[in-house]
Amino acid sequence: MNKFIYILPILILGWLGFLHLSKPVEKERDTQIISMKMPDFSLQEISVAYGKTGAMITSDDLPHKVMMINLFASWCPTCIKEHKHLVTLAKEHNLTIYGIAYNDTEKGLVKFFKHRQNPYKKILIPPTIYNFNEWDIRGTPESFLVDANGVIRYRHRGAITDQHIDEIILPIIKKISQ
Repeated sequence: MNKFIYILPILILGWLGFLHLSKPVEKERDTQIISMKMPDFSLQEISVAYGKTGAMITSDDLPHKVMMINLFASWCPTCIKEHKHLVTLAKEHNLTIYGIAYNDTEKGLVKFFKHRQNPYKKILIPPTIYNFNEWDIRGTPESFLVDANGVIRYRHRGAITDQHIDEIILPIIKKISQ
């Protein structure tokens, strides 16, 4: 037991050091994905009322205008917190948002939207096994602001809040819309 008391602080300091040193790598990855063309994809559209529509939507099908791609999941507590802010962006700020239901099910999505507004122009659902490596996805929610040329201009990991909307997202939208 005495040895454990001496080893525990070393383990904690080592873990904290690892976390601190890994941040520059993560920042570098974010820098690489911003200003990169949005990765190509082909995903199935889903209707929150009826399930899969059968339509396949590709990155080429998306409009050439400023928009947001939001990866979310119906089972994700942080996504649930973020949801009202996405509705604000879509309804009050007229931002077109495409949702990608990450690691989710038709049943879960229908239940999720049963008592919630839908901020998404379309909701896309990937196959069971889908490679999001090009997007460098770490979890849900993650959002990408894309300009009219299909270039990623901003990445947001975690829940979007009113503060993010006012201080980061809207100024970027204004800048890239000119």
